[in-house]
Amino acid sequence: MATLKAPLFKSDTRAPLDVIAIIDESGSMSGEKIDLCKETLEFIIQNLQESDRLGIISYASIVTERLGLMKMTAQNKNLAQDSIRNIQAGGGTSLYQGLERGIEHIRDRVPEEKNEVASVLLLTDGQTGSMPRDLAGMLEGLKHPWVAIPGLDEPNDQMPPIQQSPAPVQQKTLPPPPSSGFFSSFKKKVATPTNRTTNSRLQTRNTPDPKDPHVGKRPSPEEQEIPCSINTFGYGADHDPLLLKGLADASNGSYYFVAKNEDIPEAFADCLGGLVSVAAQNISVKFRAENGATILKIFTKFKLNEISPGKEIEVIVGDIQSEEQKDILVAVSLTPLQVENPESVYVSVETTCFNVLTCNLETLKTEGKISRQNSNSKTRNFDVDKNYNRVLAADAMTRAAEFGRQDKYDDAKTLLADAMSKIRSSPSASDSFCSNLMTELENCSKGLRDRATFLGGGQQAMLNNCQSHWNQRSNNASSPSQMGYQNSAKKKMQSVFKKSS
Repeated sequence: MATLKAPLFKSDTRAPLDVIAIIDESGSMSGEKIDLCKETLEFIIQNLQESDRLGIISYASIVTERLGLMKMTAQNKNLAQDSIRNIQAGGGTSLYQGLERGIEHIRDRVPEEKNEVASVLLLTDGQTGSMPRDLAGMLEGLKHPWVAIPGLDEPNDQMPPIQQSPAPVQQKTLPPPPSSGFFSSFKKKVATPTNRTTNSRLQTRNTPDPKDPHVGKRPSPEEQEIPCSINTFGYGADHDPLLLKGLADASNGSYYFVAKNEDIPEAFADCLGGLVSVAAQNISVKFRAENGATILKIFTKFKLNEISPGKEIEVIVGDIQSEEQKDILVAVSLTPLQVENPESVYVSVETTCFNVLTCNLETLKTEGKISRQNSNSKTRNFDVDKNYNRVLAADAMTRAAEFGRQDKYDDAKTLLADAMSKIRSSPSASDSFCSNLMTELENCSKGLRDRATFLGGGQQAMLNNCQSHWNQRSNNASSPSQMGYQNSAKKKMQSVFKKSS
């Protein structure tokens, strides 16, 4: 097992943020839901530093840019609060177009002005009402905005217009395209809307000027990725949890299931506490087999790059927040033991990351040594066993949710019961974390009583919990088994919000 542990650092040394809040203001958000959402956004504004930048986009049948990405000075905080008060619920749910617009602003930031930690906060209580409606289509569009998507770019496709908020400050604060690079030349001629009530998606996919020197050149790998984390918030039982979790998974974000209106502030405080405590980004962990060993499996949902099958595998961890710990379990096959060897290196590990506090690239190297003796002892290390139980529970929740979507509720409950039985008989069963895992698995089983129970919250809770345990990051502050993932910044943000409400 390889363990990454981020140190504790004080909030006054944190990296500044670029955050764009994308708010669902469709008709179903009316009443207490939209009011709590606006109140929570005001809390976020008050807790951002002057070096942080915030943008606000709302969407219903149309997409409205309410606040350009701007530093949170005292004056701009007032402007941000004014823009929130103008949000009124009514209309459809053009989720993808609102998200696309937010991602576009992050991607088009001026290099000299952008903050290293960037995130989009996507809020919705329903299904997306416009194309594309599936996760694969959305990710394709977000990663490759210059490539036409079949069915989305037809001239007769009904797309919501982009509307500019009437407040004059929006005209002044929307960041201009960067002065150099692929997107400056391409987007200045193709993607910059000339009329905000037209279809921006169609504009970004028009044929570029053949004289453009960048035409025909493929974008860099960095440009092909989503340029920020997407933290998603699904209100109630009517949203698409697979879509929201998938968007979060693809961008190193978190999926929050907000079961009740009063849970909205708690979810936002957890998310903001995490963003203000990001310690390192672009974390890559390479495992290399040594001395005849073979890497059989890496137990993770992080992206894997198999550089050499069984010999060298890279794990893309993404970012890590202050005090967070990432435990990566690796199954290794060893050659037969010829003679007793007290200790040998069978796996070497190299970690690279970008330290957002020092703005430096860092590389760490270590070795996995195993002591082999002619012994029948098979006692598993306590910490390894505890993390194996974590993976076992997360995998059981993931698979049980899949069974639930096939209406195989008995099969799903059997799978969860089997996981509980294995944890109960494990060496670390008495640990409080493992006890909470078993309680959580039991609660998941209750969400599989029938189709109505599963779709009414059971599926959402399972997907929320399994993502948390795979990533070892809290996305539900009230979950007992996730409490160990909450760092000091998240707890402080929760406390601050409770005092302010």
